[in-house]
Amino acid sequence: MFFPLFRRSRPGSRKGVETEKKLKKLDTHEKNFSHQTKLVAVRALTEYDPKLTGVDWRAKLEAQRGAVLATELKNNAPKLARWAASALVSGVDLVKLGFVSRSHPRDASQHSVLGAHTVKPRELAANIALSPESCWGIAHAVIDLAMRLPADGKYLLVREAGKPVVRLYGVPADAFDEDEDEEDEDGA
Repeated sequence: MFFPLFRRSRPGSRKGVETEKKLKKLDTHEKNFSHQTKLVAVRALTEYDPKLTGVDWRAKLEAQRGAVLATELKNNAPKLARWAASALVSGVDLVKLGFVSRSHPRDASQHSVLGAHTVKPRELAANIALSPESCWGIAHAVIDLAMRLPADGKYLLVREAGKPVVRLYGVPADAFDEDEDEEDEDGA
């Protein structure tokens, strides 16, 4: 059974509760048979058009759940690596992967949950050959690179799609300012 956790406070509330930013994202929790609370991250894998991929989840998910999961681990490795790293860092106990499909391939508003798979974060990381040490090593390398750059600059970190390449670009100081975008919309 799932119980969503929402903790919100309004700025300036009469009780003096201030809004605070959380460092980790928690989707839900569940209680096991011994009434221990387990923290759970819930993520959804969406099925691409089965006519194009040749894999129909509706037909294969019941009999070959492991094969469908292995295919998704191969095809969506960066997304699953991000989820696994986030789960490891945030300290959740379980990750629930939902298999979601469009009710009709051309209708983006109607979806069906076809099944779910529960896995521990360390097992998910092991399935995609992700080690927590390498995650911290990558973060350390990016931070070291950023620390060597001039402090008065503005930079953009971009990962190239489909390639294991990350590039760091210097951008003009006024790039991505929201004030300019609002003025352009008002003036147009």
